[in-house]
Amino acid sequence: MKKIISTTIATLAVSSTLMAANTASCVACHGANFDKNTIMAAKVPANLTKAAFYDALVHPKGMMINLAKPLSDADKKAIADKYGK
Repeated sequence: MKKIISTTIATLAVSSTLMAANTASCVACHGANFDKNTIMAAKVPANLTKAAFYDALVHPKGMMINLAKPLSDADKKAIADKYGK
């Protein structure tokens, strides 16, 4: 039981670290809570539904093309679930 709990905690810690790394480039334009828009054409991600947020990551436009491309599908889903409405 201790091994299962330790493994679960380690997995969550690694997932959180990877999520932080994967969203580091997002913060510059959208803020740490994804509630900002420093580029006029950009959407405020925190105002999007989880589905719309995920769709924006899967079908990026403009500057987002190169930023979202390296994200795995699982990362995109996790980011959308965490920050979307």
